[in-house]
Amino acid sequence: MKVFCYILGSSKNPDRVECAIPYKIDEESIFFGPCMKLLRRRLYREYLQNLDDGECDVSNEELYIVGFNGLNNERVRKIVWVGKIIKIMTFERAYNLMTDEEHKEKYKEMLDHPYSPLHVMPIYENNMFVGYKLRSKEHAEKNQWIKDIIDNYENNPDIIIENDYLKLKDPSKRKEVFIQDACFLCDNIFFAVKSGMEIDDKILNILKKARQRNDIDEVCIFGRDKNGNCIALRNYLEIEGELAKKLIEYIKEKSNDIDNNGPWKPKLLCKPLK
Repeated sequence: MKVFCYILGSSKNPDRVECAIPYKIDEESIFFGPCMKLLRRRLYREYLQNLDDGECDVSNEELYIVGFNGLNNERVRKIVWVGKIIKIMTFERAYNLMTDEEHKEKYKEMLDHPYSPLHVMPIYENNMFVGYKLRSKEHAEKNQWIKDIIDNYENNPDIIIENDYLKLKDPSKRKEVFIQDACFLCDNIFFAVKSGMEIDDKILNILKKARQRNDIDEVCIFGRDKNGNCIALRNYLEIEGELAKKLIEYIKEKSNDIDNNGPWKPKLLCKPLK
């Protein structure tokens, strides 16, 4: 079992996920599109790079994401969402799956949202995948959407960028070039609509053991720097094995006592780390 913990910097409300990444599809499902580039690059390499259909079922792998809200003026931090990754897909595969006749009604609201986290759609020429077109406002500013797919795109000789289009000069190089082309479909373990999950002593003890540091509290969940400020971790904290199991079991137990049923829509764009 592995748990990937991170801070959802764009959503500072401790009692509600306010941005579109992650996106609550319904009470059972969460879609995670762009953001967390290093994790998506890693899981692309581990699960998708050697596949041809762009989809990997990882429901038996016990991979979880735990998101904490960004720091706010009140200095209140909570867990705002938890998902078990069940499918890792390229954005191409996700778009084709979610727009087919069988699934399009389920995902219609997310696809139609102006901040849709499925923010790109595939481009084909002669029935061959050649790249992506931007289809929502999510990460549209300053070509951030391109950085969701490819690392260090400036002056890259393998791509062509024209307005809202990203194309491969040689489509056969896709797996070498589009190294962050991964998104996740998750089981909804916890998603804050009305109330986040408080970070109590049991959760803090797990974080302290995982980080091997004692300067962790309910606000500075990853510790403090030499100036006493909260460490944000531009990457993510990976927790494995028994600690991961304890954390997820406890989160599932606590979630039973928190009512988060009800409608949800994102209010904010996700702002990627620079």
